[in-house]
Amino acid sequence: MLKLPPVQSAYYPMAGGLDLLTPAIAMNPGKLFDSQNYEPEISGGYRRIDGYERYDGRPSPSSASYWIVDIEQTGTITNGSTITGATSGATGRVLGVFGSVLVLGRVVGDFDIGEDLQISAVTVAVANSQSLQDGSPIAADDAEYTYLASNDYRADILAVPGSGQIRGVWVYNDITYAFRDNVGGTAGNMWKSSAGGWVQITFGNEIQFSGAVAQIFDGCAIRGATGGGTSIVTPTMDIRWRRHFDHQRHHWHIPERRRTARWWRQEGRQRITCHRYYSSSRWPTGVRERQLHGGSQWLEGLWSRWCKPRI
Repeated sequence: MLKLPPVQSAYYPMAGGLDLLTPAIAMNPGKLFDSQNYEPEISGGYRRIDGYERYDGRPSPSSASYWIVDIEQTGTITNGSTITGATSGATGRVLGVFGSVLVLGRVVGDFDIGEDLQISAVTVAVANSQSLQDGSPIAADDAEYTYLASNDYRADILAVPGSGQIRGVWVYNDITYAFRDNVGGTAGNMWKSSAGGWVQITFGNEIQFSGAVAQIFDGCAIRGATGGGTSIVTPTMDIRWRRHFDHQRHHWHIPERRRTARWWRQEGRQRITCHRYYSSSRWPTGVRERQLHGGSQWLEGLWSRWCKPRI
């Protein structure tokens, strides 16, 4: 009787990701030398990606819905036009007409049975049913109508304005921020997503100064005595003294409204850098230097504000 060799098996976990550099014969088992629409799974292995779509803050195409209304058509209905119920006042955007079925997107309100449907105040159909959201009983029709609604939303979503590649993207407090060069490629712009699409962030200008003799408040208008330029002071941070020196009692103490600030010793001086002074009758406002007890220690404060040009 012929004796067959024993069957041997080996297990190689799918892990390691896509490797485009190592020759296939030298790659560790489980790595990929080619893939499409797959990504590493957090728990191990690989998984099909969920997909991606355009985004600028407006409604997502994948979340779009459609409405169907059974109609008796009496006039011309153009895709993309807004249709209005003459009695109910309901509105919707025409996605298509399939026989006696009117497919709408972005519907607001409920259409009434028997009311006239109008485009630019001209009657084009009569509603034989109420509007039904995502209600096609045929799977193929449901898929087609959903596709039309998604395309309608997708057409509104625009790329980040500017030229060249996207320099960076991050999300903060559920708002997406993106960087891209301007049209001329001479500077970078920052944009944020909104319900109306990308909105450019306008930056202010920083002015550093010394020799202040009075406190500058938020909203104050300042003017250059020589150049004549004007500006409005606006706050960007709420950083105040964590400690300050009481020159009458000769010690550091914590103010009642304690905030964070940096302080360190440098070349025989106590140097504090902050963006807003703590208001105190014992502490001079503005940029000042004050000699402390002992004669060898100094306290130096630097004050900077963000200002935007006044137009």
